[in-house]
Amino acid sequence: MKNQNASNLKQSMNLGVILGLVLICYSIILYMLDLNLNTNMVYISYIIIAVTLFFTIKSYRDNYQNGFITYSKALGTGTLISLFASFLNAFYVYIFYTVIDKDAINKMKDMQVEQMLKNGMSEDQVELVAESSQMFMTPVIMTISTVLVVTFIGFIISLIIAAVLKKEGDPFETEMTDIE
Repeated sequence: MKNQNASNLKQSMNLGVILGLVLICYSIILYMLDLNLNTNMVYISYIIIAVTLFFTIKSYRDNYQNGFITYSKALGTGTLISLFASFLNAFYVYIFYTVIDKDAINKMKDMQVEQMLKNGMSEDQVELVAESSQMFMTPVIMTISTVLVVTFIGFIISLIIAAVLKKEGDPFETEMTDIE
């Protein structure tokens, strides 16, 4: 049983690297196309997470679980995959904001100010909001929030995917497989 849990952790880590690399590639493509500040592109990243999680959990089920997986095991595996992907993605986010584009945070702040003014907020209100959000817009805070957000989104998506991919076999055979 202990070996099975270690195997799940190792496989989730390997599959998390795949998801993390996919998210990093997507971020690089957005940056190269100058779309990294487009807030609508976040929704596409959710689709990418969902599709990648679907195929990685399915791969785990078919290749390491003899074609069977319980709902809780699929949910746990998807969440672990998301956690490991978030660590890799957070590392990229930190490098991006500290090395690749040091001015990206200022661009985001300017875009937020423009959007608030466009939405009809007064300059005093905009200034107050900008000052209060100043402490949250640092590379370290954005790195930490990347871990939290990617893991949370992965968990939510895994709730759905686990329901779709669960495939339970004979309970006796499943327990005997864990013993072997």
